[in-house]
Amino acid sequence: MAKVASRNKDVKKPVSPDSQVEVQSQIVQINILGVQIAVNEAGAEPAECSFEIAVNHRFQFDLNMVSVVLRITMHHDPPMEPLAVVTIECKFFMNILNDIVIREPLLKLPDDITDAINGVSISTSRGVLFGILRGTPLQGIVMPMIDISSKRRMLRDTGPVAA
Repeated sequence: MAKVASRNKDVKKPVSPDSQVEVQSQIVQINILGVQIAVNEAGAEPAECSFEIAVNHRFQFDLNMVSVVLRITMHHDPPMEPLAVVTIECKFFMNILNDIVIREPLLKLPDDITDAINGVSISTSRGVLFGILRGTPLQGIVMPMIDISSKRRMLRDTGPVAA
């Protein structure tokens, strides 16, 4: 069970149900890596928009850091040219990153930890996106909340990167 309180508190996750080891993680940095907004849009109604989220995890083992990079693309329904593309990075410190990462066949974290950091990152990105779109023709569009664990396969994972 995850314990999430505030930015300065730890998210604690057991490594496995039988293990006494806890993963302590904390979001330490939020970066806006890119913003592209369609200038000629006269406005889009929320009912007309869909979102595509591509997720990439980057590992910095020497610093016990995991970056969750989200590329959020907003489309009309049915999809046409993107209304906006925003790339946001959320960096997390994890106290025992080297002990919990699964290295084969590809680098990845256990599903429950992946769900926790993806959930925090998507929720954070929702607020960042809301602020970015303020004052633009897209300002009335809000990214919907999603249940990460049930949508795990729908998030397009672009693969992990070790730094």
